[in-house]
Amino acid sequence: MPNTINKIRIHNELISVTKAGAFYAVDFDNCSGAMQDVDEAVATPVPPSSVYANELSAQIGDATNYRMSYQRQRSEWTWLVKAKWSCQVTSYRFEEALMLNPPCLVMDPDQRQVQLMLERVQYQHSTTGQPHSGSLIEFYFNARPLRR
Repeated sequence: MPNTINKIRIHNELISVTKAGAFYAVDFDNCSGAMQDVDEAVATPVPPSSVYANELSAQIGDATNYRMSYQRQRSEWTWLVKAKWSCQVTSYRFEEALMLNPPCLVMDPDQRQVQLMLERVQYQHSTTGQPHSGSLIEFYFNARPLRR
């Protein structure tokens, strides 16, 4: 699983994927407060104003390459990506894209590929009808090595 160089690659890929994601601004009806439908055919994606990523934890398991020894290796690594917008956004399309086609990093030839799986999302939105404070969305990923 990731050494320092691979850790940097995972970090950079999570930042890149999030910055390029399909996020759309959400509008509310002034009278009813109901959320308006987003017409993605004409809407322009809104990039996050800031994106931060950091690893949270690692799970350690038996090393699959060393049958006769007691060596251990990382079997999974949990990452948190925080993205902030100046308006309220929906991340539905971004999440759907990650669930259907999770990013996969090809590491050095002697190492396994690492798949970045979206595991959980936590939302912090402004009060309905007050879009000026924007959205803060936390995306939790697990980096998992694929079997050879």
